[in-house]
Amino acid sequence: MIEQKKIAKTPREHLMQAAADELARFVHKEIAFQNADRDERAMKLRLPISLRDRETGHNRARK
Repeated sequence: MIEQKKIAKTPREHLMQAAADELARFVHKEIAFQNADRDERAMKLRLPISLRDRETGHNRARK
């Protein structure tokens, strides 16, 4: 028997969900790319990197 996994009731709902999922994946990849790019530029300028990983200051609110 074939399992049904959260299939939308209408084709429009299915397409909207697929678009939302694709956008979420894209945003996740874009943020990862921006972080890597920022860290790379910081290394070239010899600036401290990965300050966002510290548990102090205003960076804590981001998590």
